[in-house]
Amino acid sequence: MVEALHFNTKGGKVLCCLSDRHARIFTREGGTKPDLITIRGDMYVRDLAHTKGHTAPLTDGGWHPHTLEWFFTSSVDGSVRIWDVNAAPFGMDQQTPCLHVLKTLDKRNVCCGGSVTGGVFPSKCAIETNAKMIAAGCSDGSIQIFMEKQRYMKPDRTLRTAAHTAEITGMAFSGNHLATRGASELKLWDIRALSDKKGAVKTWTEGVGLSTMKAGLAWHNDILVTATESQEGGDDQKKTGASNVVFFDVKTGAKIQSIPVGASVGPVYWPQHLNQIICGVKDGSYRMFYDPEKSRKGALCFVGRGVSSRRVADEAFHNPIIFQAGTKEGLKEMRMAQEGTLKAHQREERKQNQKTVAPAGPMQSGAIIGFGGRGAQVKPQTAYMISKIIKETEGNKMADVDTIQDGLRDAGKPNPAEGLITGAYKNSMPENILDYSGEINKVEDRITGVKVCRMCGKKICTCGFMDRERAAEAREAKLSKKT
Repeated sequence: MVEALHFNTKGGKVLCCLSDRHARIFTREGGTKPDLITIRGDMYVRDLAHTKGHTAPLTDGGWHPHTLEWFFTSSVDGSVRIWDVNAAPFGMDQQTPCLHVLKTLDKRNVCCGGSVTGGVFPSKCAIETNAKMIAAGCSDGSIQIFMEKQRYMKPDRTLRTAAHTAEITGMAFSGNHLATRGASELKLWDIRALSDKKGAVKTWTEGVGLSTMKAGLAWHNDILVTATESQEGGDDQKKTGASNVVFFDVKTGAKIQSIPVGASVGPVYWPQHLNQIICGVKDGSYRMFYDPEKSRKGALCFVGRGVSSRRVADEAFHNPIIFQAGTKEGLKEMRMAQEGTLKAHQREERKQNQKTVAPAGPMQSGAIIGFGGRGAQVKPQTAYMISKIIKETEGNKMADVDTIQDGLRDAGKPNPAEGLITGAYKNSMPENILDYSGEINKVEDRITGVKVCRMCGKKICTCGFMDRERAAEAREAKLSKKT
């Protein structure tokens, strides 16, 4: 589950906090692989300061307002960590380690996280506009403040009795004020006087209840906007989950306006440069409210424009993609979707399935003409092996015939290689170095024990030279006996 998504100050990178142990940073170019992944901490280390990453799922995150390379995240392990994009990678996977560890404490002043029953962990975190303090809204409703310093240890200020009674679901800074939300309470704090004794500057309890766990909170100048459950219409309307986006004046505390949305609203954003309100709704959609005269870009870039015919024709654009993870085909499609090649693959499949594709010819199915007297329909692999065997057998027969005929024809001719090699030593060494006389060959045969034909170079002569040589030897033996 995506817990938080935030652009940095320049808008070139996106911080993505998921419900696992790693925070990821993507670029606005839309790459499928993150540019940076934070390291996972060692879950067997008791002291969180001695491990380089979170050991439990993330809950929130954000960017440093002035140092563009820094960002922070909160986790169920009970810590808020500050990271540097340019930090040297660590470990076998070359992932980014954290710079600082901020520990949230329970009533016993112990950091045990949400893994222990009754443990306290930061559910929301925010940084002040001038980056002088970091606030962590915890699961027990407490607010813990960390002042800017070289080494972070325990929280500098902790609000428990005057804070919320349930888990904090929204937190935002604006100037010298901090707005927090927990369950059915909305409180405004002065960061110059944070203490349980002085308490909150303003508190709203009526008409701010909401069933959604991740109720959003946003600032715009002196106006505070949040989502509330609809109070008009009695219990029947409450059961439908209808909610409103409500605006409060920070100076007077009065309710300025209420806009009905319909379904329950979760996160709420109000970008200053767009002057538009974006609400995430429980049914999976989102709402955008804008002023046609004061708003800039944003929703005005696509409001009133029709969908292009190319996107309408593309089925993959408006139809959901369903993966069958239990089959090989489903896993293959899922991997292609992660790599960004699924759409091209589906387009190629549609092209192959259309009727305009030319059918395969009759010879492409593996027919062999002349095998068995007529064309035989066999598989391509079988046809390939049969043709290969036929070529090899024919080639061996022709090679044997050619070798015998060449040997008989060239029996009395001199070896051309002999003249080519000895020609290089014609002037320097007139003596013939390479001698192919029969006496030398007979000596070599006795030494090696292997008799080889001098013409064809085989042990079993195929050119007939060895037979003629044996016949000549037999005649000489007979003549010597007679004499």
